[in-house]
Amino acid sequence: MNYLTKEKYYYSKQHEFFVCYQSENEITNDSEMESFMASSLEFGIGLSKEGALEDLNFNLDGIEKIKLQS
Repeated sequence: MNYLTKEKYYYSKQHEFFVCYQSENEITNDSEMESFMASSLEFGIGLSKEGALEDLNFNLDGIEKIKLQS
């Protein structure tokens, strides 16, 4: 994944949180959100956009560390 990709946001009314993610595709409903989250680690969730972005950055840092250790 290109980490220069602009972050996108989706708000789940059902779950009442924001998802911040990096993808070429746009998430437009909870079903797509759940599918994306099941198949990727490149997302973050939070009660605000800022919190979701922080969570995404934390996850991306963890992915990088795992790759470097491999």
